[in-house]
Order: sequence, then structure tokens, then C-alpha cells
Amino acid sequence: MPSLSTPSQLSRSRGEEKGSAQHTALKRKKKMHRTKTDNSTQNIYDASQTIAQVKAYLDRGFAPIPVEYQQKAPNLKNWPNATLCQKDLPEHFGSPHNIGVVLGAKSNGLLDVDIDDADALKVAGYFLPATGMIFGRASRPRSHWLYRCPITKSKKFTSETSSVIVEMRGDGAQTVFPGSVHKSGELISFDTDSDPALVEYDQLVLACAQICIAKTLLGHWVQSTRHDLSMAVAGR
Repeated sequence: MPSLSTPSQLSRSRGEEKGSAQHTALKRKKKMHRTKTDNSTQNIYDASQTIAQVKAYLDRGFAPIPVEYQQKAPNLKNWPNATLCQKDLPEHFGSPHNIGVVLGAKSNGLLDVDIDDADALKVAGYFLPATGMIFGRASRPRSHWLYRCPITKSKKFTSETSSVIVEMRGDGAQTVFPGSVHKSGELISFDTDSDPALVEYDQLVLACAQICIAKTLLGHWVQSTRHDLSMAVAGR
């Protein structure tokens, strides 16, 4: 005849099961915390490396400024007119910061063509003039094309819904440069790191307009309409 468990034995058994479940949950929680910690420490801030990168930008005639770490907002008062020199760098980049560069005349005619739209990014390389300085991040490579230009007026190209397709960033703007970390945790890094090409302003305006047209056409470029669409574009 099978033995029956006493109330105390049942209570003890339930307690053991509960304890085991709590232990498993605790292990799972620790594992999740460990994974999160590992991910968050992949990009450990190295002040000496950041300062060296900022100094390299100064040597190229750029105007670097400190930006909130993993953000885009400058945290320096009157940043459009800021002028840092080498002795200022430990104060501003000794703690975690991104590196911003003030564009336009402040950086000797530096202009950033910032490609915001995913479809525009697919076609930008067909229209933008070749340049030696291009950067982005893993999920948006080659999204910033840098040029030297005698005119550095900022200009946005928007869609019918007012979303930005591409932007020429110059006077009054700044861009977060390589040596920084995006809010997603992705590193901002160079695709090509040489001298920005010297181009005419109107050349870039035309290229950006062509990008916008190509991006719009791309949205309608499907098998049933692409022949008629290509004939219309060709003026036939």
C-alpha cells in the first residue's frame, strides 16, 4: 500500500519547488544582466584616444566641440562660435563625450552632405561627386559625404511630407564625427578617411536634387511600370 505524505512533508516539498523556481528565475535574471552589461561595455570610453582624434581634427583645420556621449546635442555654450585649442581638450573630452565638428566657414569651408533617407542612401553614390572623406555607422554606412566648398550655406531637401531626404550641412550646423558612439551603441567610423574634395556649391545642389528625384522614382520602380517610367524620364 503506497505511503501517504504528511502535511509537513507536503509543505516542505512545495517549499523546495518554490525555492527551485526562484533559483532558476534568479539565474535567468543574472544571465540577462550579464548580457546587458557585456553589450553596454563593448564601447569603453578611452579619453586619450578621443583626445588624439580631436587633435587630428584640429590639425586638419576643423572646429571640434564636445557633444553629449551617445547623443547629438552639443553641451558647450555658444558652440557655433566656439574655438577650442589643444590645451582645452582634456577639460572637454576627459570624461565620456562624442566629438562634434562645427561646419561651414568655422571649419574652413567644410560641408557635410547628410543622407537621411534609406532609399536616397541607395542611389547617392551615383550622383554625389567623389570625395576622400565619407563616414557613417554599421546600419547606415556612407551616409555622410564631406566636401570643401567656397559657399557653405546649409540647405535641406524634403519630401512632400516634409521629411528630410538629404541635407547640405554648413554654416550654423554641426555633425557628430568618427570617434563617437551613436545612441544605438554603433560606432561612428570612416568609410574613407582622406581629404574632402573641393567642389562648387551649385554642383552639390544639383547632385542632391538628383538624389531626391531618383529616390522618388525608386518608390515607383516596379515591374509593371518601370518601362513607361524610364521612357518618361528619357523624355520619350
